[in-house]
Amino acid sequence: MKRILFLLAVTLLGWAAPAFAYLHGTLPLDGAWQMRQARGHQTYPATVPGTVHTDLMAAGLIDDPFMGFGERAVQWVDKEDWVYTRTFDVPDTLLAHTRAELCFDGLDTYADVTLNGTRILQTDNMFRRWRVAVDSLLKPSGNVLEVYLHSPVKVDLPKWEAYPVHYRVSNDQSANGGLLDKQISVFARKAGYHYGWDWGPRIVTSGIWRSVRLEFLRGAVLRDVFFHQVAVSAKEARLKVEVEVETRVSGPAIVAIGADGIRPIYSRQQLEPGLNRIEIPVSIRNPRLWWPAGQGEAFLYDFQVAVQQGNLSCGSQRTKVGLRSVRLVRNADSKGRSFYFEVNGRPVFMKGANYIPNDLFLPRVGREGYERVVGDAAAAGMNMLRVWGGGVYEDDYFYELCDRYGILVWQDFMFSCSIYPYEGALRESALAEAEDNVRRLRNHACIALWCGNNECCDMWYGWSNVQKGIPAYDNMAVAQLNLQYYHDLPEVVRRCSPGTDYVPSSPWSPEGSRNTNPMLADSHYWTPWQKRGPSDQYERHHSRFYSEYGFQSFAGMETVRAFAPDSADWRPDSEMMMFHQRGGTRANRRMLEMLEDEYYVTERFPELVYLTQMAQADIMRRAVESHRRDRDFCGGTLIWQLNDCWPVASWAGRDWYGTWKPLHYFLREAYRDVLPSVSLLDGEMGFWVVSDRPSALKGTLEVSVERFDGSPLWRERMPVSQAAGSSVCWLRMEQARVLGHVLASQAYVRMIFTDAAGTSYRSVRLLSSVKEAKLPRPKFAIQATPSGNGFDVTVSADVFAKGVFLNVPGAMLRTDVSGKPLPGNGTALNFSDNYFDLTAGESRTVHIPSALSLDEFRSRLVVTSI
Repeated sequence: MKRILFLLAVTLLGWAAPAFAYLHGTLPLDGAWQMRQARGHQTYPATVPGTVHTDLMAAGLIDDPFMGFGERAVQWVDKEDWVYTRTFDVPDTLLAHTRAELCFDGLDTYADVTLNGTRILQTDNMFRRWRVAVDSLLKPSGNVLEVYLHSPVKVDLPKWEAYPVHYRVSNDQSANGGLLDKQISVFARKAGYHYGWDWGPRIVTSGIWRSVRLEFLRGAVLRDVFFHQVAVSAKEARLKVEVEVETRVSGPAIVAIGADGIRPIYSRQQLEPGLNRIEIPVSIRNPRLWWPAGQGEAFLYDFQVAVQQGNLSCGSQRTKVGLRSVRLVRNADSKGRSFYFEVNGRPVFMKGANYIPNDLFLPRVGREGYERVVGDAAAAGMNMLRVWGGGVYEDDYFYELCDRYGILVWQDFMFSCSIYPYEGALRESALAEAEDNVRRLRNHACIALWCGNNECCDMWYGWSNVQKGIPAYDNMAVAQLNLQYYHDLPEVVRRCSPGTDYVPSSPWSPEGSRNTNPMLADSHYWTPWQKRGPSDQYERHHSRFYSEYGFQSFAGMETVRAFAPDSADWRPDSEMMMFHQRGGTRANRRMLEMLEDEYYVTERFPELVYLTQMAQADIMRRAVESHRRDRDFCGGTLIWQLNDCWPVASWAGRDWYGTWKPLHYFLREAYRDVLPSVSLLDGEMGFWVVSDRPSALKGTLEVSVERFDGSPLWRERMPVSQAAGSSVCWLRMEQARVLGHVLASQAYVRMIFTDAAGTSYRSVRLLSSVKEAKLPRPKFAIQATPSGNGFDVTVSADVFAKGVFLNVPGAMLRTDVSGKPLPGNGTALNFSDNYFDLTAGESRTVHIPSALSLDEFRSRLVVTSI
């Protein structure tokens, strides 16, 4: 691309040969630094990007706070100031440049930065990027860069003490940090989950958490490029390419724009001193469109924009751009108001999950971690992730992966479950943060929606003990809430990313009513988790869009063994297990109540863990299937939650190590492009086929009710032909009519849809609860053979087997040389399939990655079922 632009520029525009000579340089400042406690003297090696906690762990000064009760032992860290330093030299070739800027992509959070003894920067926001001119301070050698990180507790505690009224901050675990009831998190523009959540610990980090570099500049500088997609269709894509160029001298310039398969465009511009904003219209006939997963190719154009002033290059920027239109459709109808996404003019049902940060110590996630978590979402058939508002605006690479996989992103601003003192310096900081991140992310094809907050509006109007009943202060809170979410943030989106939809809050009713209405907008449907009730609650509830709902399970035993190696702790009510259960005793009680109602409770802890995971998966699959069957009314379903930030009992479908729980395997089936699904309500069975395909669906549907030994009670076979993106109930039957004298507890229903190309889709469901079912004890036939990086295991059963679970205890996590599991979500060695149902005589082959010998693998392999 550079060569093409260069040759065309020379031949068509008469540019001189050295026109694209590289006159900008970068000096990375990541890597090895030194750190010390501010009131101490001993220095220790440090790594940038990083955090104080990870550097203390690397130095052997603290233990891993994720293991055992380790969190308790590190609460002193956030009450200390820390100093990071490094020295560096600057090559003469870079010093020759006329300008130098020091760039921090992320400082957590309150920092004073000095260079060679001169303070150059003070920061107050974890989410912002920072850039400061330093050319007058640099010298050829021995430059000293220092970052003084102030304790967020010491900075924010006086703000809390000075504020006239304290509103509820729902998940700030201030007592765990020794602050009693002083919930200070809302006074910092910092990740809320660092202060604790109902699935996470309280570990308030500090650090240089994203990259640092020196940029050397000469002449004009290309600052930013925005590909404003004005109108996109299959016939034409009309763009405004908005280019920002900063210069110190006036003069003519050339802007060149090119992309794969597109004729380059050259625009002559007159630059004036200061920041120049240039708009260049671009029209692409018959473009290749970007589609979300399951709807077509997620095609990305490789655009390059280059700017030249005189004989000097101002720089160039390469950007992967997916041409698409994304619209949130909010039409009034007879039942309320729609809430669904339309992509390139086509309604698309959203299938996905809520996404939280992958770790408390974000720099150690790395590219492999992002590839693993986004890849797992794609493997489960997801086409949307909601980046939740109590975490962070994610790493650029996360959004690049979503672009590549065709996963749309519902992006929250970072406000969650709290009332924020939105005034003065905090308002100014929040507005700068919002603009910085909207501008950073606006070129990504995946960005579908900006949302003002998570549950802040719902909290104020709908939760108990939030409003104080003091008119002066409550009115102030409402005024700030309205200013923040109904004026300031939508204005930032409108100005910086025109055409991108915005909603003030999730859940949200467009009238700003006191109670969110599932008939008018998205809903967070937590009733089945919060209150014991009938098992069909999910199937009877309706909403225009489910942006949150979930049910907990314990982390798997491999993960439990890592943080709680002593089997004496393997009880739901043990101090250790409760320490890794931030939902409290009520959360464990709800899991056990569900087992009492639909499964069974056992004293054998590994079996109990397995049962909670199976119950979670069954419940969530029923919910997903119900939402998809209701697609004419419901626009999407996003489970809570995809991932974990540490080893814990939670609502996640995959734990902190990246181990797939049954839920994630079940979602992979429930999110396929075609779903055969049976509804069981009021004694009636409905047999549905749901299609998300962008074209008409044809095939054959076979439905049957069978005893557990495989003998049939009833069968039906019928042709199916239905429209693109449709949900059709093809048959309804009275359950009693089908069963006759056989009890529901002795049978199951099976659906198999086979499309015209021969691809099969399968669904199996018990006709009673697991607790009531007279499940036989299966005999398994197992065969293991070496294959690739592990083994293929073929397993079959003589009778129906529910939740067939394959495991190789002690060998399903990657470890270091000492045998300790590696941290983070790239550690798990997941099976190609697991926790599946087998009918009598059916077999299934599963690939299991493993470094064990065949004999050792066979001796350790365990196969079980309910």
